[in-house]
Order: sequence, then C-alpha cells, then structure tokens
Amino acid sequence: MSTPLPVIVAMGGISPAGRTADHLGYQRLVFDHISGAEQERVLLDLALLQGRIRYADGSYRSGDDTPISDLSAELRTLRDDILAATLIRTLDPQTHFDPHAVPRHRRLKAREGRPLQVTLSETELPGRLPEGVRLIENTNGYAHLELAPGASLLLEDTYEVPLAGAGQFPSGFNPQSLYPSKAHPRALAGSVIAASEAVHSSGLDFDALLTSLPPNQVSVYSGSAFGQFDEQSFEGAATARFLDGRVSSRHISFSLPEMSADFVNAYVLGATARVGYAVGACATFLYNLQRGADDIVSGRSRLAFVGGAECPLVPTLIDGLMTMGALSDWKRHRAVLGIGEDDPFDPRRISRPFCDNTGFTPGESCQFAVLMDDTLAVELGAHILGAAISCHTHADGYKQSISSPGVGNYLTVSQALADVRSVLGEAAVQQSWILAHGTSTPQNRVTESHILDQAARAFGIEDWPVVGIKAHLGHSMAAAAGDQLLCALGFWAGEGWLPGIQAGPVADDVYDERLNILLGDTQLDPEQCGVALLNSKGFGGNNATAAIASPHQTTRMLGRRHGNSAMQAHARENEAVRVRSADYAASCARGDYQIRYRFNRQVNTGLQDGDIDFTGSALKMRGFDTEVKLSDRPNPWEDMSSD
Repeated sequence: MSTPLPVIVAMGGISPAGRTADHLGYQRLVFDHISGAEQERVLLDLALLQGRIRYADGSYRSGDDTPISDLSAELRTLRDDILAATLIRTLDPQTHFDPHAVPRHRRLKAREGRPLQVTLSETELPGRLPEGVRLIENTNGYAHLELAPGASLLLEDTYEVPLAGAGQFPSGFNPQSLYPSKAHPRALAGSVIAASEAVHSSGLDFDALLTSLPPNQVSVYSGSAFGQFDEQSFEGAATARFLDGRVSSRHISFSLPEMSADFVNAYVLGATARVGYAVGACATFLYNLQRGADDIVSGRSRLAFVGGAECPLVPTLIDGLMTMGALSDWKRHRAVLGIGEDDPFDPRRISRPFCDNTGFTPGESCQFAVLMDDTLAVELGAHILGAAISCHTHADGYKQSISSPGVGNYLTVSQALADVRSVLGEAAVQQSWILAHGTSTPQNRVTESHILDQAARAFGIEDWPVVGIKAHLGHSMAAAAGDQLLCALGFWAGEGWLPGIQAGPVADDVYDERLNILLGDTQLDPEQCGVALLNSKGFGGNNATAAIASPHQTTRMLGRRHGNSAMQAHARENEAVRVRSADYAASCARGDYQIRYRFNRQVNTGLQDGDIDFTGSALKMRGFDTEVKLSDRPNPWEDMSSD
C-alpha cells in the first residue's frame, strides 16, 4: 500500500500583512512588485479590515458613510495611510497599550513620626483593615483612616516600556467584532477567523466533507506558546483582584494554550477530531504541522487542520520579554544605528535578521493550514497549494541556559534536506530556498547562520537563498512558521518575488559563505525553486524544520501516482472548487467574511436517544454519515499475544 502524501489544500489567517487567504498577506509583503489590479485588490481588502471603507446597501462608502463614486480613486487617495497601518509599526495604544504610560502601582509608606491620614468613602472601606491602619472615625458616609509608620498604600502610577515597535493586525481590525465573541481572548477570536477563512477559501463543501469522513479520521492541532494572556484570559485572572475587579468563570478555561484547537473543533468545524497541540515555544506551528502530517502519512487521518495563534502584545508579557533582554528597545536600537537619543527612527526597520541588531520585535498572528491525503485531494478536486514532505523536531541536549541555542537545529535542517534529496532528487536540493527563523537577535544571527551555512556546505549548495520575513511581520511566536508558510505559498502562486530584509548590510559575525541572505526584494523562478524549508528555533531547545514542496512539484508527484485520467478528473472537479473560492473572495471584497462560528449548534452529548448507536464492532454518531469501525485494527503485537 502506498504512503499517503500530506497535500496542502487551503490556508487562512490574519497577520500584520492582512488576510492570508487568496495570498493577500503575501502580496502586501511584495506590494511594490505586483500588478496595479492586484495592488487595488490588496488596498481594498485592507481598507475594509481597517474600517476606512465599508460596503452597505450595494455600494462602497467611506468611513464617514459618504458614498464612494470612484473606488479606484478613493483607494489611491488612501493608499499611503492604508499601507502605513500594516506590518511593523509603533504600538497602537488604542488597541494594545501606550508603552510610554503603562499602568502600575507604587507603594506609599508612612514614615517614622509622620503617620498618614486618608479619607475615603464608607463603601470603599475594606472588610479587614491592614496591619498598621486604624479607623479614626466614620461619619457622614466617610471613613477617616490613619496609617502608622511602616504601613503603606498602593497608588496608581505609570512606567515606560522602551518597545521600539510591534507587528500588529491592520489598524482598526478587531477579530472579536466579526462574530458573537462573548469576551473571547484576541488569539482565540483570531483562530476562529483564520480557521473560517481556511474553510471558505478551500472552495470545498466542508459540511458535506466532515459528515462523510469517519469522525476519527480528522485531526486538529493548534496552540499558543504563551497560552491566552490578555484581560479576557490568564492576565485577567491574575490581576483582577489586585485591580479591584473579579475573576470571570471564563478566565481560566480560556487561558489554556490548546484552546486554539478546541475552538476550531467546537465552533468552526463541529468535529470529533484527533485534537491537541504541541507547544514548542517559537516552533509551535511546525510542531503541530508535524503531528497533522504524521497522522496523514500513517493513515490515522485523511484531513488535518494545523495552526498556531499568538497575540502577545500585552504589558505583562512585553515587560517580561524586555527584562530578559530579548526585545529590541529604542535605546539600544539607536545605539546600533548610531543615531542620537532624540533622533527619529523608522519602526519598519527595527527588525533586522542577520544584520546588526539588538533583539526581536514581537508580533501577532493566527494561521491555519489544511492538509489532506493525496487520494482525497485528487477525488475532491481540491486546490493543490503544496505538500508537507518532511518535518523534523529535535531538542538541544544539555544547555548552558534554557534560552540559549544548542545543536538540535543542525539535526532538523540536515534531515529535512536529506528528505528532499530522497523524495525529489539532488536537483530539488540545489534549487531549494529557506525561510529562516531570523529573529533579529545577536545570538540568532550567529547560530542560525552557522547552521544554515554548514548545511549548505554539506549538501553542496553554493548560494542558498535565505528569507527573513520577521523583518516585516515581527515574531509571532507560535504562529511564526505559519507566517513563513504564507510567504512560501504566495511566492509559488505569484511572480516569484521574495521580500528582502531591507535593513542591511549583513553583520560581520554572520556565517554566509554559502548563503544568499536576501537584503532586497528578489525575484526567482517559482517553478525552478520547488522546495522551501521553514526553520524555527524556540526557547527551551525547541527546533523544527519542515520541507514544503511547491504546487508544481506536488502536482507532478500526484500525476505519477494517480495517472493522467485521475488528474484530468481532478482538474474538472477543481473548476467548481475555484468558482466557490472566487465567490468567497468576492464576498470578502464586500466586507462579508462569512465567519463560521456555530455556538451551541447540533450539540451531541451522547445522552439523548439517537445520539450514539454502537455495538462491539462499530460506533455511529448523529451528524456523521460514516460509522467508526472498532474491530479493523490489526494486532501490532501479534507475536507477543497469547493464543
């Protein structure tokens, strides 16, 4: 029996570049190199996300509800403002927080011989007075307190976080506003948006597909490296009482890092999927890609959703990362550039992979890719966007510190290249290119460049193209390799432009004898460059490298296995799939994203008559056409079993 190939049939998401579907996010990255019609399409999509333009009653309207008579002219007028509100930029205090005035409390202590007296409303009087505080009198609804020497009060104050910038969703875009989100954390709302977009952009009838597949042959793997960490989740639970608030019943359950996958099963797909997440810090997306691809290769699943979601732009996380010295701050950034303390700098140039740099730039992103086994993809006429032909994950062994680099990434890169050589041949290795982790930290530029340069030398690669897209999107932690994947798929679907780092020159301590680190936008032949390696390195020694085959390479592989007749049938089925994808794209161009949020729909608890019907050999569930066979698994330990 042949081994199934994990084919990528759809991708959806939201990042600082905009929506992932239809390669819009990729086109924002290479905006200057796409056609005028494509530029207008990108600008319209971003303008709708940002609320600068809306569609109502059959026409486009401006932000002040004025009808737009010439849409092209309006987009040309708004062009610079639309583009400025994307990618890396100064942190938006309306959406996130003001880095110049982050709220905190300072302790005010009563000194020896100088007790403090405080008057407050009787309703504000705590149930138990702290030690050293006594009630002097309580009259006319006011309580008069005295603090003995050593007793203290907490006073509201602010402090400054010198964050140079961040990769943020397009300004004005609020994922929670697109559906009845019920106080969902930002990353979970982004997961709903990303998974919905993946479903619709696939052009497939997912309701029919999910009911026809056996319920145990679907997988959903996604997570967040930090978990959900905003006021609707863990941060809210941790700070509520200290801020005179209350802990919500949702805070803890919403905090769990696997909730990104749980939400997709419960509210987007309604799937009884193989579910979970593999958190590997900044390599999380690839850890989940490996699980989904392995399920398909092994035959455990025929359909897999894999993803990552991270919205880490909250004061507590940023403060912690800044204390670690991991983030680029405006003081050190100015020192690297040799500019004065008061001189302005361009936030778009603060993320500088493989160049002189000081730390990474945080970003937010939510990404989902849909994988199918090759037989199912051919039968359904699914889009062939690429294939996950290899994904390796390895730890670092003994470490100097938990955040320091180690040897695991040498293993993942070399094995991925060896797999490319084994599956596609030596020419595919020579024509491959790599989307580096490229965090813009001094340690990363040295260690990752050494890994890649040594791998290129070992495999005889002379001038290996290296892309560092964190220069444009920032570092989205769990979703970072999803950002890399959207770039790879867009490259193959377009004219072959790869976004350059735009912050050269390459630093002196970078190993690049065999590397071509792309500092400027570069055009390559997408049909010749048939394999992209996605590389990730995470805190704790979490390393991952995936090899993704292009649509051209994948289609050629499918033709060899399934034959011309099957591929011709696939092309005929794909015509209807393309129509449905185009209909979805047209809907989005009117600001209707058709979010699949199916709260409390067709709930099957198994407790009602007709919910479940099973015997010792099969289980049938309401809502699914195909039963789960319980007796068809061969005994893998037959030689060890009793007679």
